[in-house]
Amino acid sequence: MNENNDEIRAGIVPKQTKSEIKLMKGFDAQRFFGLLFTMMIGYLFGIIIGGWWKYLFVLFAVGVFFIATTKSPTDPHKKFYQGLLDFLRFSAAQKTLYGTRNDNYIAYSTAKAIAKKEKEEKDEKRKAKKAKKAKEN
Repeated sequence: MNENNDEIRAGIVPKQTKSEIKLMKGFDAQRFFGLLFTMMIGYLFGIIIGGWWKYLFVLFAVGVFFIATTKSPTDPHKKFYQGLLDFLRFSAAQKTLYGTRNDNYIAYSTAKAIAKKEKEEKDEKRKAKKAKKAKEN
């Protein structure tokens, strides 16, 4: 059998393979241990800050943790931070314009045609100069 099954697996959508261990509704084991870890790290960084600010920093870190680990509003199978990363990745990607009646497409194609025409004119002038120099020599 073929050792490289990437071509076969290309169209298969994997299902969720492991179930979440729920402690309470909406609060699984991963989130619980993440909360403990966030509180410990927040408290350690809070010690550096000092004073009563460390408690505010811990509350802030826990709040950010809960927001980042909630379900994404657009895709319930992803966490909020995954959806946010997808959004940032999409907004930074180069966009493709579809359709010929799009105002942006019309402006782009007009500017492209003008630039092509100007380049052709420059090339013709350059060729004419070369031909003129060749005749003189």
